[in-house]
Amino acid sequence: MSDSQRWELKFNTWEAFVNQAENGETDMLDYERSSRNADDEKWAGGSFKNAIDLARNGWKDGADRIAARIDTVTGMLPSYGTRRELVMERVGPGAVDMGRYLMGHPAPYITWKNVEDENSAGDQIIPILFNVTASAGVSVETMFNKGAVLCVLIDQLERAGKRVELTVALAATNGSYSGTKGDHVTLTVMVKRANDALDVDRIAFSLAHAACLRRLGFSLWEQAPKEIRDKIGIKKSSGYGRPEDVVAENYLVIPSSDLNTFDHQSDEWKKWLQDKLSSFGVEWEIDVDEKPVRQHSVYGSR
Repeated sequence: MSDSQRWELKFNTWEAFVNQAENGETDMLDYERSSRNADDEKWAGGSFKNAIDLARNGWKDGADRIAARIDTVTGMLPSYGTRRELVMERVGPGAVDMGRYLMGHPAPYITWKNVEDENSAGDQIIPILFNVTASAGVSVETMFNKGAVLCVLIDQLERAGKRVELTVALAATNGSYSGTKGDHVTLTVMVKRANDALDVDRIAFSLAHAACLRRLGFSLWEQAPKEIRDKIGIKKSSGYGRPEDVVAENYLVIPSSDLNTFDHQSDEWKKWLQDKLSSFGVEWEIDVDEKPVRQHSVYGSR
C-alpha cells in the first residue's frame, strides 16, 4: 500500500483563487466534473458561470440578508469604545455587599459601569480559519446560516476595535472518521487581511454561498493529479471524498459541516456568538437558551 498523499494549494488573494478555479488546467473531461455539471444546480448554488460572477462581483442578496442579521445584533450591543466593569456605588440598582453594608460603608452596592476602554484602538489581531467544506447532505440554507453567523462575529469584533484576519479552507480526504490515514486535497485562501475593511458583498459569497465549495472548490480539486483524484473519488460518479478540517495553532478554527451539524436556525447560534464575543471582551446581553452547545457543533471552540 502506498503512503498517503496530500495535494495542497495556498492562495494569498481571493482573486488568485477565483482565477485558478475558472482557468486552471486539468485532464478531466467536462462531463466528469461536478463543478461544471452538477445534477442539481440548487444544491450546487447555481451554475458555474454564475458562481464565477458572484465571486468576482459580490453576492448582494446574501450580503443584504447578512446585513439584516448584523443590524439586529448591533442593536443589542453597548456602544463601542467603552467596556463594563464592576464598581461600588452608594445606591442601587445592584447587589448589596453585606460586609460593606454592615460596616456602614458609603458605597455598599455592586453594580456595572461603562468606562472608557483604553484597548479599543485596534491593536489586537484575531486570526480566523473557516472550513467551508460540507457533506453532500448539508443544505444550501445551512451553509448560508453558518457563514452568516461568522460574518456577524467578524463585524462585531471589528466594531469593538479588534482586527480580524480571515482564511478560508476547503479540504477533502478519503480517510475514515476514526482517524485512519488517507489522501488529501487542501485549499487555503486569504480572504481578508487584518487591515482590510469588511467587504460584506464579497465575504458573503466566500463564507455563506454553497457555490464557493460546490463550484469553485470542486473545480480546484479537479485540478489535482489523477492518482489523488481517483483515490479520494473526485469525479462526477463519486462523492468527492469527505470533509476534512484544516487547523492552525492560535487561530479561531471553525470546523467543516456534516449531517450531525445543527441547522443554525435555532437560538443555539446566538449562544455561540455570545460566548465567542465574550471571550474577546465584547458583551452581548440577550436571553438565550442556556443549554450547552453540543460537542458536535459546527462552530467548534476557541
